[in-house]
Amino acid sequence: MTENLAEFLFNALVLALFVLALVIFLLVFPNSEGNLQALTSTIHESRQLVQHQIEETYPTRTGGQLLFSLYQGLETDIIVDGTYLPKGSDAKMADYISIAPDAEYTEKWYMDTNGRVNLVVYTKK
Repeated sequence: MTENLAEFLFNALVLALFVLALVIFLLVFPNSEGNLQALTSTIHESRQLVQHQIEETYPTRTGGQLLFSLYQGLETDIIVDGTYLPKGSDAKMADYISIAPDAEYTEKWYMDTNGRVNLVVYTKK
């Protein structure tokens, strides 16, 4: 007797859940059709599905760090605010460039196809 009662209660619960899911589906279905129409019209109006903006950011150095690297010796050619300094130049060449020690400089690297740095350009912010 208890087996029959347990099976009956299980079947009644499954049937009730099915009817509840069917009622919820019928209540939500009209809204979902409108949402689908709005989505398809938006897709057809605008061909661009994804929009993102990439902002180029370059590393920054202070003028003091830049002066320190100049006195340590250059490993590559550099340009500081339009003034070219070749790789083997003496630190005295840096005296002719007006580098403010407290200013911020953006650093942009130019590399060859092998990944070696050919030129570094520093511009004051």
